[in-house]
Amino acid sequence: MVVAVGLDKSVLKRQWLKNNIAILFPNILLLLTVVLLGRLMLKQFRKTLEHRQELLLARDELTRANLTLRDLALIDGLTGLGNRRQFDICLEQSLARASLTGEPVSLIMCDIDFFKSYNDSRGHVAGDECLKRVADILKYLPRRSTDIVARYGGEEFALILPATDIEAAEQLAQRILATIRQAALPHHASLLPEKIITLSAGISTSITGSDALTLKQSADAALYTAKRSGRNCIVSAWDRIS
Repeated sequence: MVVAVGLDKSVLKRQWLKNNIAILFPNILLLLTVVLLGRLMLKQFRKTLEHRQELLLARDELTRANLTLRDLALIDGLTGLGNRRQFDICLEQSLARASLTGEPVSLIMCDIDFFKSYNDSRGHVAGDECLKRVADILKYLPRRSTDIVARYGGEEFALILPATDIEAAEQLAQRILATIRQAALPHHASLLPEKIITLSAGISTSITGSDALTLKQSADAALYTAKRSGRNCIVSAWDRIS
């Protein structure tokens, strides 16, 4: 009987091991599969995260590049001022805001006197340096962030002054001409007795409902009058545009 019990225990033990191994093996296999799949999923998640970060970096770089291109499209390459395109955009925007607020917008058009003679006598490299010197002076004279200074074309510059009446615009124009004279940039080919770089300026002021073309034409006509009046002076278009 003792032998029989011992045999029964041995048989039961083998049977228990057999049964449990049969149960454990699929569970172990399942566990290994889960671990393997988990590692694969984690690896894929990391790759996805890295790819997403790369996409975000690429997007940021593209955004910066687009902003740079936009800025380049609106900036004059020689002087660093706004170019004609920026001038046109800002003038339209300023007039649109003025149509809502009822405030005037003033425009100052400036032109370097006898600049062709300067170029002919000193060369285009010196002419470019002269334009940059004048631009550097102009860009720091307006005191408000809303004022726009642009190179309109050639030796001509323009200042857009939102919420500025013609009297205030004249004061700024006088300060501009005086500062340019104080810089005493030599211009031996000038027909003026001072033989330095000087500016002529034309001013126009709009009120609600004015359009950009009329404002520019009025300021340009005033500038033309200033040049015909001996240069180195300011002429205002006193007739308000409505």
